[in-house]
Amino acid sequence: MNRFRISVFIFVLFVSGFLIYLYWGLPTGIKSSKPFTSNILGQEESCMTCHAEMTGFAPSHNPQVIGCTPCHLGNPNEDDKDLSHQNMVLVPGNLSNADQTCGTVNCHHELLNRIENSLMNTMSGAVTVNRFFFGDSEVLSAHANVRELTNDIPSDDHFRH
Repeated sequence: MNRFRISVFIFVLFVSGFLIYLYWGLPTGIKSSKPFTSNILGQEESCMTCHAEMTGFAPSHNPQVIGCTPCHLGNPNEDDKDLSHQNMVLVPGNLSNADQTCGTVNCHHELLNRIENSLMNTMSGAVTVNRFFFGDSEVLSAHANVRELTNDIPSDDHFRH
């Protein structure tokens, strides 16, 4: 009797999963069977001629919708690999280049300042505690930025090493 219940349970689970798949489908990336060029904001891009096998894009980052160069820069009109990849940004989400890629007016500009000044990016808490511990600051509520460390105080020197 227990084997029968287990078999029924597995069957119901399988059928339920299959019905959910049929109803909602699985998330799919873009996988083009043939190369295409995209015309984004009136600019032709040849990126997908070579990169047609790229998959897994979110709908908001679909290269058929927004292209490649708004995020990755580069030279979209070049057919030569080296020329097309000049000034390309491989990972446009890095903070070191976000002001040229994701943080532009046409994209996520409203988030750039917030992220650049976040505790995770400035390490304000770590710098402030370090300065307080070394006696270089009398308060723990000061706002600091790891990019503004100096060579003038022992705590900043300690933080670098």
